[in-house]
Amino acid sequence: MDKVLDKLRKSCDSFSLILLDNKSTMIKFADSKVTVVQRWKTSPVSLLLSRKNKFLTTTFSTIHEMDTNLESLNEKLNLLEPTDMTPIISNNDRTIKVDYSDKELEYYLKEPNKLVEKILDSAEMPLYGTLNLVKIRKRVFTSYGFQGDETRSFNVSYFRSIDKGRSGQWSNVSSIFNESEIIEAVKKSKEYASIDGEAQIEEGKHDIVLSPMVLANLVEIIGLMSSAYSIMSSMSFLAKSKEGDIVASEKFTLWDMAKNDLVGSYNFDDEGTLTYNKPIIEHGVLRTFLFNNSLAKKFNKKSTGNAGWVDPKPWSLQVDGGDADEGSLTDGNVIFFNNNWYTRLQNYYEGQFSTVGRDAVIAYKNGKPIGRVKRVRISDKLSVIIKNLVELSKTTYKQMWWEVETPTRVPFALIKDVMLTKS
Repeated sequence: MDKVLDKLRKSCDSFSLILLDNKSTMIKFADSKVTVVQRWKTSPVSLLLSRKNKFLTTTFSTIHEMDTNLESLNEKLNLLEPTDMTPIISNNDRTIKVDYSDKELEYYLKEPNKLVEKILDSAEMPLYGTLNLVKIRKRVFTSYGFQGDETRSFNVSYFRSIDKGRSGQWSNVSSIFNESEIIEAVKKSKEYASIDGEAQIEEGKHDIVLSPMVLANLVEIIGLMSSAYSIMSSMSFLAKSKEGDIVASEKFTLWDMAKNDLVGSYNFDDEGTLTYNKPIIEHGVLRTFLFNNSLAKKFNKKSTGNAGWVDPKPWSLQVDGGDADEGSLTDGNVIFFNNNWYTRLQNYYEGQFSTVGRDAVIAYKNGKPIGRVKRVRISDKLSVIIKNLVELSKTTYKQMWWEVETPTRVPFALIKDVMLTKS
C-alpha cells in the first residue's frame, strides 16, 4: 500500500483514495420459502486525482487494477480543462481506526439459517422480501497524510405479507443486531395486509398519515436537496431559502447523523474531514446546507464533513419523534399510506413531486378503518409536506430498502391538506 500511495504523491498535486472491503449474504423469500441465497466479496476502489485546477474521479474493481492504470489516468488528467470547482483535500494528517462491527451480525452473515427459521416461523401469511447481512470496511487515504479506517456490520431487511389480494410491507436497518426489530418488521407487514374492505375517495386535498416507510422516502429526497451542490444548481426547493428561514412546521427537525447506529454513518468524509451530527432543519428553521471543501469555499462557509468529492451527501438522516401515540394519528378522517413506489420530481426547484401509494392505503373515518383505497397518488410539493405537518409519533423506526437508499430513522406523521390524485 505504501508503494501505491508514494506513486500517487509523485503523480499529482493532491489525491484521495477510498478502498472498500464488502462481505455480504442476501436471502430472498417468496411465498414463505427461501428462493435465493447469494454471497459476495468485493473490494472496489475510488480515486480522486487533481493537478493545476484539473481533476478526475474514477473507480476500479481492485487496487491492482488502479495501480496498473495510474499512468494512463495522469495522461487523461493532462487533457482536461481547468475548473474553479476542483475538490479540495482537507489539511488533516490524522490516523483514525475504529471497528463497530457487531459479532452477532457477523455470526449470522456466515450462518444465517437460525435467523431465517425465526423469520419464517413468525410469518402468519405468505411472506415475501429480502434479508441482507453485510460487513464493510472503508479506508480513506489522502495526499495530506490522513488515514481513516472504519469497519461496520449491518442488516437490512424488508418484508411484504400478501393474503387474499391484500398486502402490507415494512423494512428495517441496523448496525446493531436486534432480532426483535427484524421479527417486528414481519409482523407489521402482516398487520397492514390484514385490513380488509374497499373505500373510494375523491381527488383533492385530504389529511394523510404517512408511515415511516413513506416519510423516509420523502425525507431522503429533502436530505439530498440540502446538498450545497443541489442549491448551486437550483435542483432543490430549498434553493429559494437561506439559513435562518422558516421552511417547515415547528414540529419538524431533520438531522444529518454521522455518529449513529445506522450503517451510513462514518467518522470521516471522502476529503479527510472529521464528521459530526448536525440539524439541517431544526423546529422548522433551516440551519445549514451540506458542504464539502470546494462548495464551502464558494459559499464562504466551512465544510460540514459531507464530502462527496463533487456532490455533498447526508450520511444517515433522522427526523425527531413527536408527542403522539401511533394510534391517535388516525383518530379522525384521514388516509393512511403504508408504502409508496415511483416517487418522481416534476420540478426540482418547486419541489413538485408525485408518488404512488402501495400495499395498504387505508381510509379512516372517525378513527375507524373503512377500507383500502386503490390507485391513489400523492401529488403535491415537498414544502407542503413539511409545512403542513401537525403531529408526529413518539416512536421512530429505522428504514432502508430500494426506495430508501439513505438509512433513515423517522416517526409516523400526520399532515393536513395534501393533494391526492388517481394513479
